[in-house]
Amino acid sequence: MPRLESELARTVLSRNLKVRKGESVVIESWTHGLPYVAAFVEETRRLGADPMVLYEDERAWWSSVSGGRPKDVGRMSRSEKAALKAADVYVYFWGPEDRPRADALPERIANSAFDFNEGWYGIGQKQGLRGCRMSVAYATDPAAKVLGLDGTRWRRQIAAAGLADARHMQSTGDKVAARLEKGKELRIHHKNGTDLTLGLVGRKARVEAGIVDKAAKARPYGFLTNSPAGTVLVALDEKTAEGVIVSNQAYIQPGFSSSTGRWEFSGGKLLSYAYENGHLEVQKKLDSLGEGKDRPGMFGLGLNAKGRGIPQYEEIEAGMSLLGIGGNAFLGGKTQLPFQLYSMLRGADVEIDGTPIVRGGRVG
Repeated sequence: MPRLESELARTVLSRNLKVRKGESVVIESWTHGLPYVAAFVEETRRLGADPMVLYEDERAWWSSVSGGRPKDVGRMSRSEKAALKAADVYVYFWGPEDRPRADALPERIANSAFDFNEGWYGIGQKQGLRGCRMSVAYATDPAAKVLGLDGTRWRRQIAAAGLADARHMQSTGDKVAARLEKGKELRIHHKNGTDLTLGLVGRKARVEAGIVDKAAKARPYGFLTNSPAGTVLVALDEKTAEGVIVSNQAYIQPGFSSSTGRWEFSGGKLLSYAYENGHLEVQKKLDSLGEGKDRPGMFGLGLNAKGRGIPQYEEIEAGMSLLGIGGNAFLGGKTQLPFQLYSMLRGADVEIDGTPIVRGGRVG
């Protein structure tokens, strides 16, 4: 068994999810995720637990969806429901592989094909399930091609970041979260010209470290964590923002990307913005959004020491500062927009009420 796959399986199952002897572990995978499944089956058995593999075939799935029968794949069978109800642990390798094609599906068809989602999560929440979504299976070759990346290298980066010490990230994140929840003023500054003051209003901060703890289980969908992980997030005061942030890490997400850029805030609003590349794309996106698009939404801090410079996962890098404008209701904020625009900054100093929590990108 390749070493990286085995180490990833041991980290996720033994260290993070704490699989115990006699537990039932369900591992669900699409065709492209199968190279990792064997390692997770072996690790499950090494721990004295019992594995079960659920398989979704890429070709067969697309045959139904493109053949005008998306409902055929959008419902759960009685046997799948029974397996979910009997499981203690669930590991999911993302699919389908052809993400660009799936992202381009008309909304009606996509909703029908994934209609089982809410029911699935409802059962998992009720059963007290703990589990993990494996992002290594999200970095598919078709997705990599669209982004101009090497798929094999991308997957190895993600898998390696999944080996980070979750307990250490959780401990560090909890300390930062406590400060964010009690603080009033957050300041980010950097020698590149960044000097930005934001407001904190006692909102609960969320730590994502790859562990399913009591706090995670209390959140909707929180019984499933992610690998890799490594962030602490908090919804900001939507009315407070003064100064400038100059990003030094480009931002990429499916269907949208921008280079590094400069944001200037005044009176709690985004006053101006400029990008070296992608400025018109940002302008078009912002122009299409409604109330709250120019307000501070969230602050995030990366915790993952193995997560440097991973495309689409840049925010987990230890010490990475993340500022989001727009929607923050998912973190307990007031802005309901379904879109966030991000600015990321490596190597910054971060202070809460004048006391440093990050110095030169080093947390603590």
